Amino acid sequence: MSALESSRPYASLFAKGEDRRQRIMAVAERLLARNGWRSTSLAQIAKEAGVTPAGLLHHFESKEQLLNAVLDARDADDDAHADYHSGDLITELSRVPERFERAPELIGT
Repeated sequence: MSALESSRPYASLFAKGEDRRQRIMAVAERLLARNGWRSTSLAQIAKEAGVTPAGLLHHFESKEQLLNAVLDARDADDDAHADYHSGDLITELSRVPERFERAPELIGT
């Protein structure tokens, strides 16, 4: 293993890019939940995620595309924790607080 390989924390450039993409989405979800759509800029998201605005736009072409990615990820998380075949509405409703435990930023202050 070369010195360059041992100092690189990611197995591949794809892994590094995916990690950065996930970090951007996490910051965007938090800022959008806290500040709202109109009061959150791509520049704010980029700064807090530790990337340049150009770096953010490499992963997401627009604010709308970033929002869609955040919502899709949230839906996927909900689907992963749902039991659509239980047939028991009361049980499913009792799981709603679990959703907010997984994403407390969704609860208004």
